[in-house]
Order: sequence, then C-alpha cells, then structure tokens
Amino acid sequence: MEWISSLFEQYGYYVLFLGLFAESLALPFPGELAMAISGHMSTLGSFHFPLIVLYSYLGAIIGTTVTYYLGYKLGIPFFEKYGRYFFMNQERIAKMMKWFERYGDKLILVSYFVPGRVISPGTYPVS
Repeated sequence: MEWISSLFEQYGYYVLFLGLFAESLALPFPGELAMAISGHMSTLGSFHFPLIVLYSYLGAIIGTTVTYYLGYKLGIPFFEKYGRYFFMNQERIAKMMKWFERYGDKLILVSYFVPGRVISPGTYPVS
C-alpha cells in the first residue's frame, strides 16, 4: 500500500485517472484501492471530492470505451487466430457466443460491477 500512496503523493489525480483507465483495460491495477485512497485523501484535505469524481469517471469511461473499440475492431477473428495464448479454443469461443446471445446484458452487468471472476461451467480455476 505504500507504493500506491507514494504515487498519489507524487502524481495526484493522474494516478486515479490512469489507474481506473488501466483497470478498465483489464490491466492489473487495484482501482478500488485507488478510489479508497483518493477518498481518504479528500477527508484529509489533500484532494477535492468533485475532482476525484471527475478523474475517476473519465478514467473508467475512456478505458471502457477503448476496450469496447478494441473488441469491436478485433472481434472473433482475433480470438480465432490468437486465442490459444488466452486459453480460448473454438469450443470456448462458441460457448461464450451462446452465453452472450442469451445472457449478454446480465453477464456484462455482473462482470463489471461485481468483483471477482466468473467461472464457466465445466472449467475450474488453476491454483
């Protein structure tokens, strides 16, 4: 936690923006921790609450938009070609397509707003 606090001391709101941007791109950055530290710093008077809301909103929205655009442009052909590097074979791609046709809106809501990961039926996490 010391490393992220020192980042906030040096770079301020930019850490919040870039952190939520990176988290939206599925890069390993603790966005929830960044939000918590920002909130704490606002109670200390170091950060201003409206700017926290602005930078976090912009980071998350821009990151999500970039992710959507990449998925839109690259799409299924990308996973058919490079899916083996992400543990995605043709069977998993077909299963995902079927899930999204049936439960797409609910899957996105759960996967974005509920922390953790969703494990598809018949697969088990590697420990």
